[in-house]
Amino acid sequence: VAQVRDNEEYGIADLDHYYEFLGGLSSSVESVRKTNPSSNRSTRPAVLVADSTRVNIKTTDIKATINYEVRTKLLNPKWMKGQMDSGYKGVKNMSKRMEHLIGWQATTSGSVDNWVWSEMADNYVFNEEIRKTMMQENIWAVEDQLQRLMEAYQRGMWEATDEEIEKLKQIYLELESEIEEQEV
Repeated sequence: VAQVRDNEEYGIADLDHYYEFLGGLSSSVESVRKTNPSSNRSTRPAVLVADSTRVNIKTTDIKATINYEVRTKLLNPKWMKGQMDSGYKGVKNMSKRMEHLIGWQATTSGSVDNWVWSEMADNYVFNEEIRKTMMQENIWAVEDQLQRLMEAYQRGMWEATDEEIEKLKQIYLELESEIEEQEV
């Protein structure tokens, strides 16, 4: 299954439409292939993204596409700062990207490497300076990030270390305490 990406404004992790449609189609192909056990093919189809935003069209598999976008955008300090400088909506945008990674992993299993989840945790919520800045702008988006990371772990998408899970739990407790203080 393939997706043509013809717009530089949006990457594969920017919109839920990409994983809804391409991931949904991939899941459908996998489901149909599972009902035909006599087939010699793998049940999981190849998922490709053709980037036609430049003169030379480049086609990569979904994992490479996601890894590229994570490295160049989601973990890019300049992009992160720009989002945080945008305030409430910018921090929400950061949180939505994590949600979209869950969508990709759910619909195209194996497309999000384990290192991605660990790096997202390290750069977004374990980094105290970043987390505090995001909390000042949009505490609810930070709560969502923590919940998404825990969801990735609980669904077997992320093989987090015991230390990472303990950090998540501790930060979540601190965050909940801060939310309760704000509501009083």
